[in-house]
Amino acid sequence: MNSNYDTENIIVLLKNDVTDSALEKEFSNYELRSKRKISRSENRFMFTYNTSKIAADKLLTKIKRSDKVVEAEFAELVRTPKVSDQ
Repeated sequence: MNSNYDTENIIVLLKNDVTDSALEKEFSNYELRSKRKISRSENRFMFTYNTSKIAADKLLTKIKRSDKVVEAEFAELVRTPKVSDQ
């Protein structure tokens, strides 16, 4: 798994008529939970889940195959540059 991604958080673009709670219900076996809506113009949410229930790549594949989802991807890690002491 690429270390530039946060595999505990999945960004999901849901179809326009789908709520985040509908996706939570579909994947309740993995304790999928919406953390927040991350776009005002799109139906895009950040989700988290119980990492001990399923491997990250397997859950991502399942979410991508859902008929409620347009696209899904792991969140990218934001790295701040280290400031050296001068």
